[in-house]
Parts: sequence; C-alpha cells; structure tokens
Amino acid sequence: MVAVPPHLAPYVTIIQELRSELGTIDQREALMAAIYEQFSERNLAEVLSGAFEQDRHVLLAEAIDAYTRLRDSNAADSMRLLLAAHGWDFDDEGPGPAPSDSSS
Repeated sequence: MVAVPPHLAPYVTIIQELRSELGTIDQREALMAAIYEQFSERNLAEVLSGAFEQDRHVLLAEAIDAYTRLRDSNAADSMRLLLAAHGWDFDDEGPGPAPSDSSS
C-alpha cells in the first residue's frame, strides 16, 4: 500500500471506492482528466499513486496526456458527475482540506 499524506487521503478513498466502475482505460483516463485541475502535479501524482498503487511518475504522465486530450470531453464531464455523486466537491473544498498545494 502506498503512503498518502493525510490531507489527500479522502480523495484516494473516493477513487478507490470507484475502482470497480473504472473498468476500462478510457474511464480511468476520464477520471484523470476530470480531477487534473484540482491538484498541484505533486499532489495529483500522490492521489493517483495511492488510488491505483502504481508509480506516481507514470500516473502523472498519463494524467497530463488524458487532460490534454479529454479536458472538455463528455467523458470527463460524466466522470465529474460520478465523482460528485460519491462526495467529491469540485468547488476547491473537496471531501477534506483544500486539495491544492501552493508549495509546488
């Protein structure tokens, strides 16, 4: 299990709860595109690594690519709705403390 800073743990929990609904690469990429702007790149890498238990650098590269291609897509919009239904707050307040980290 990947250690995640406590202020990011609520986000990891939501994504882990949705993993069964993220059965395809397309859905995983839509998730990455949907949450990309919610975090600094460092925190995004931590959240994705904690949720998917893979290398944070590889996941960050995937997220950047997904965001570039899908940021305004229906898939990303649908994923935002799914995340919101599971408690994700896209008004910069999230399920815990503010997700952005100004130190990076």
